[in-house]
Amino acid sequence: QARDSHPAARFSLVELKAGGTIEPHLHEDEIETVYILAGQGLLTLGDEERHIRAGMGVSIPVGLQHSLRNSGTMPMKIFAVHVQN
Repeated sequence: QARDSHPAARFSLVELKAGGTIEPHLHEDEIETVYILAGQGLLTLGDEERHIRAGMGVSIPVGLQHSLRNSGTMPMKIFAVHVQN
């Protein structure tokens, strides 16, 4: 995982191996926006599940529990931006 920071935002490049997961969590004071650069996965937002793949993006509101599972056979590459609310 590569990270950089800015006074108002954090930027991350994450690689999630096939079958890998980002466990359920939430951000109490940040909006998270993710853009899928490669691969595919299952994104859980609260009680809703969404299939996402390369070329798709989503913004996750403050306080919403979310998780991600790589449902493909290749690594997922994810660009994430966290902005203070």
